Amino acid sequence: MTTRLKRFAAVLNPRWREPSTCEACGNQFTCGATLGGCWCWEIKLSDAQRAELKDRYRGCLCGECLRAVASNSEQVKS
Repeated sequence: MTTRLKRFAAVLNPRWREPSTCEACGNQFTCGATLGGCWCWEIKLSDAQRAELKDRYRGCLCGECLRAVASNSEQVKS
């Protein structure tokens, strides 16, 4: 499958995605984003938390790290 076709298939069906690596903790996870949304959008973050994450990371974080930021129970690792 060509790269462009793989990307298109991944948008339609997450099972075609290769694992991503969380920039905060280094664990692998599979992004669940589709045309209809993503599981990570369900995690409630404040504007300040989103701004901090945007400043610190270029890519996605795993659900565990996002939930930790949202709950403020644990600092995201640098």
